[in-house]
Amino acid sequence: AEYALNHLAIDYLIGIAEPDNPASQKVLERAGFKQKGVRQILNSGEHEEKPFFYYRRYKKAAQSD
Repeated sequence: AEYALNHLAIDYLIGIAEPDNPASQKVLERAGFKQKGVRQILNSGEHEEKPFFYYRRYKKAAQSD
C-alpha cells in the first residue's frame, strides 16, 4: 500500500471484505483503510451480486470522497 500510494499517480487504494469475514476487515483496517460503506459486487464465477464492505486508503494529502 505504501509503495503504491507514494510512487504511483493514484490518490487512493480500494479494498473490499465480505461482511462475514472479520479477519479480512481487521487486516484492511490495520493497513490504514477506512470503511466507506457497502457495495454490491459480482464475484468472478458467481451469478449474483452480494454485499461487500468497501474500504479506501488515501494518500496523506488527499482525504476526500
